[in-house]
Amino acid sequence: MRDVNVRESGCAPLDLPRAQHPSPGSHPLKGHPCSALRRRIGTEIVARAVPDGYTLLFGTSAGLTINPLLQRKLPYLVERDFAPISLVVVNPQVLVAYPGLAANTIVELIKLARSRPGQINYASPGVGSPNHMGMELLKAMTGIDLVHVPYKGGAPASTGIRTAQGKARPRDRQHGDHLRGS
Repeated sequence: MRDVNVRESGCAPLDLPRAQHPSPGSHPLKGHPCSALRRRIGTEIVARAVPDGYTLLFGTSAGLTINPLLQRKLPYLVERDFAPISLVVVNPQVLVAYPGLAANTIVELIKLARSRPGQINYASPGVGSPNHMGMELLKAMTGIDLVHVPYKGGAPASTGIRTAQGKARPRDRQHGDHLRGS
């Protein structure tokens, strides 16, 4: 059995199959950060595998639903190349903020963002991640203007939130205006 987990090691909760059935040898995606590229590569590996039932994709909604919407030419077609087996994990999204941000509720955040359009940043584990898409949905539903700061994985994004560092404008960094949709 060969499992292809498109998440980087340590990206909970999808490290589950590796913990239960460690794959012998080197994982085909070892060294690639948790990103849209990693999801595409991993999903392509499984799509091109011999359809003998011995290669499984432990994927996310990003690789099977988001990537096809964001990328014009993928080397696979979800409807043709994959057969769903089971929903294994439900991964709810939560919104956390740097403690220095002057908002303690979503209502306060929306009010603050409306008073400071384009001046509040939010971090995500990468472009096209469910976290990124969730924050873009929040922006669209509320009409607020937040600035996306993509990181190369969930751990760096979390560190950026805790330390108020990252690719933010100095004015925002001074005020601790970093949000993470996760």
